[in-house]
This record gives sequence, structure tokens and C-alpha cells, in this order.
Amino acid sequence: MILVRAAVLFCLVALGSSCNSNWYNWYQNYLNNLTTTTKRPTTTTPTPTGSCKCGVPNRVTRIVGGETTEENEYPWQVGITSSSTGRPFCGGSIVSSKTIVTAAHCIKPYMNIIMYALVAEHDLNKSDGEKYVRICKKEYHSSYNDNTYDYDYAVLTLCDELEWAKDIAPVCLPETSGQGTKYENIDSVISGWGTTTSGGSTSNILLEITVQSLSNSGCCSGDYQYPCSMITDRMICGAASGKDACQGDSGGPFIAKEGSSYTLTGIVSWGYSCALPQYPGVYARVTNQLSWIKTRIEGTTCSRA
Repeated sequence: MILVRAAVLFCLVALGSSCNSNWYNWYQNYLNNLTTTTKRPTTTTPTPTGSCKCGVPNRVTRIVGGETTEENEYPWQVGITSSSTGRPFCGGSIVSSKTIVTAAHCIKPYMNIIMYALVAEHDLNKSDGEKYVRICKKEYHSSYNDNTYDYDYAVLTLCDELEWAKDIAPVCLPETSGQGTKYENIDSVISGWGTTTSGGSTSNILLEITVQSLSNSGCCSGDYQYPCSMITDRMICGAASGKDACQGDSGGPFIAKEGSSYTLTGIVSWGYSCALPQYPGVYARVTNQLSWIKTRIEGTTCSRA
């Protein structure tokens, strides 16, 4: 079985299916030729302002049994592109007016390429207020491992500050660092524009699924067959029958509801194939590297609702 470790393209699937191994092979070859990383001085985490709130969805009614999000339902959702008109190849989450959190494996192959954050987007086929904002700085975790996908964290700094609006707003970060066990065994939402069938076309409309987060021990026991040595403290799993993240959603949000707001608890990272019942999706655990993320935040942040 091919280990598809959050290849450059990812998908949301409603039925279990295998992801295309060609993407994995291409991605690994690309990584072998790129070893560039960046470092920058530590900055002070901005103080939240009182005029905006993080983690508040734009929601009127739910689509029962469906996977299409409401328009700009998750205003922190970002698509990462390689041009000012392109389609997303990875996802990300707004955490401040200048900062996007995504996965290291989405960034490492493109350290020398101009990149953009696509914000306020819902339907890729429509001009409905979306904006492309150029990314000026990219940094992935210095401990990121290409082979194991451990420390799969990256922070992007925008060239220009975002202006908060109904369709552009940040997700909340966890309030405390550590293993964040309170985010285990609860409903968690994944969103993205990835392919809807294995190796197929990406979705034009932002999709979402809800899975159950798991403890690390729960991810490699019982019905699940990952070796426990593969699931590190920097990871958190999520599972639901016939649902998973796959090609095109890498780097996107894995969120949990706290009160009336949503918290970014994970980053779409890797998994064996897509939606195989014995192999949950694996996400970079945000609480474990919360300090690393917070010290790289620039711009304006928002308080929790």
C-alpha cells in the first residue's frame, strides 16, 4: 500500500477510495531536489484587538447530509496558489491580518516561487469577491521531516494586511499549549477544494466533512492499523466512515467548536490512501507547537467570541 503523505494535491471524499500514487512519487522526487529553508527573528505575538472576533462562522442553515459549505461559512479558509489567478494546490487558515498557518509539506517545494493566498473564496468558477494576496515570507518548522511528516507546520506572512469583513476573518488558536487532550474524541471539521474522487478533478466549491478526532493511542489500536511509532506527539488523528481529507486539502484547517467559536486544532497533513476505514487521516497537532506558531504571528489578531 502506498503511503500518501499529504501530497501536493488533496481531496475530500464521501466514499472510500485510493489516492493516486503518481502525485506521491512526483512530490517525493521534487522534495529530493529541494533542501532550502528559512529562518527569521522571533517576533512578539500581537495583542488581540477588541473590535473583531475569531472563529465565528457565517452560518444560516446547514445542508443536511451534504458536504458543500455555505458561502464563506468559514471565513478563515485560504487557498494557496502559485499565481494571482490560479486554483489552490493547498489550503491554509487565517490567524491574523498578516499570518496564514499551513503545512510544511505545502511550502518546502516552493520556497523560491512566488505564492499567493486566495481569501474570501467559495466558488472557484465565480467572481464573488475573492482576493489574491501575495505572500512575502514563508517559514516551515526546522524539525520538519520529509519522510515521517513530523513537525508538519508552516507560517506564511502576507505582504499586505487583510481587512476584516464577513468573508475574511481569523480562526481562533488554542489558548493553551501541550497535547491538548480536550480536543480529542470530539467532532472536528475539515474543509477544502480538493478532488472529490481519487485522482479526479478538484472541487469548484468549498467542501467540508465532519470527523471524530482521536487520541494518539486510539489512532493506532483497535480497528486502526497505523504503527504507534508513526503517530508522534505532533500529530492528531480524525476518522469517520467513508470520510477523509485527500489530495488538494493539505495545509487546510482541522477545527473544533468551543462555545460559539471554532478553534484550529490541526492542520491537514497525511494518511495512508484516502478514507480507508483502518487508516484515519492524520493532522499536525496545533497545541503541540502553539508557541512556535504564536511567535511568528504578525499583524492584528482578534479575541475569542
